[in-house]
Amino acid sequence: MTFKELSFKEKAGHIWYYYKGLIIGGAFFALVLGSLIYTIFIKTPVENYCGIAVYDQFMSMEDSAMLIDEINKAVPVPENNSVQIQSFYTDKNDVTVQAELTEKFNTYLFARELHILLSTQKNAEDFYNAGYAADLKEYLGEQRLKDRNTLSAKDGTVYAVEVTDSELLKQYNLFKGEKIYLAIAPFPDYKEKTANVFDVMVGYTEKQK
Repeated sequence: MTFKELSFKEKAGHIWYYYKGLIIGGAFFALVLGSLIYTIFIKTPVENYCGIAVYDQFMSMEDSAMLIDEINKAVPVPENNSVQIQSFYTDKNDVTVQAELTEKFNTYLFARELHILLSTQKNAEDFYNAGYAADLKEYLGEQRLKDRNTLSAKDGTVYAVEVTDSELLKQYNLFKGEKIYLAIAPFPDYKEKTANVFDVMVGYTEKQK
């Protein structure tokens, strides 16, 4: 019996038996290609509303996602925007690894992907000395800094504010008991956004402004 003489069901079975691998591979390729086309040409990309660097402290992807979700809802962040969190940490004392981590941090910062810098007092001082920390009085206003523990330079520049008492951050047990300081990268076009995220992180309300 020739192939033409077979019934539709028999033809389908014959094709599946001999070409199963090609059919499955083709379907998988089509699925991947469709997903790629959707991601590149159709899906609206998520814009970085405010990038937060958790420097010298490990933060799991799960904790980062939870904190991002909380901040996004509390701000609230516009549609197709989201806060982004990057953890810069290594438990290795290898000089090469440390240099790579610093390079990664600088790359994100110079690409203007980081706007709020969370770390210890020592690192906050390093941020300022490297020119990575703006004057908080200019970015947040003096009212937001009132009655808060801050770090200041000799010229009066307030470059970091303690946020250890943040109820939001306490949930994640960051920096293992050390005081947490917040600095802001000097990107004026993100001034309003960083202020909005700061308000959420420290529980600052309209009544206090």
